[in-house]
Amino acid sequence: MVDLNTKILILRDAIYGRHAVRFSVSSLGRSLCPHALGTTRRGVWRVLGWQFDGESDGGAIPDWRCFDLGDIASEIESSVGPWHRGWRVRGAQQTWIEFIYAEVDPAFGAQIRDTSLLRIRAPALSLEVPKKR
Repeated sequence: MVDLNTKILILRDAIYGRHAVRFSVSSLGRSLCPHALGTTRRGVWRVLGWQFDGESDGGAIPDWRCFDLGDIASEIESSVGPWHRGWRVRGAQQTWIEFIYAEVDPAFGAQIRDTSLLRIRAPALSLEVPKKR
């Protein structure tokens, strides 16, 4: 089992070097590009990143994931490869980490989009009966 300080240092270096990391949480393998590392108000260390590969116990991949460092059950392996920026809707802010210790350079952060890809862009269908003219 890797101690907390080692996890923090590996993740910090991965953020600054824009390296993907691999680890497991709840027996599920995760491949993540970490974007932010820090703590909650209660002092719980967390990493926020774009999970681009691996397994998930809820939700689609790729997507944003936040993990408590205490839940990371395996060693964290850093790997050089493509950096996955992820995306966020304009104006959206993360709320998982209160105090940031390390975060990716904004030039390599999430791409901004005006709308969510999940939002239906077509006009809503009317449920009213059309009036005769």
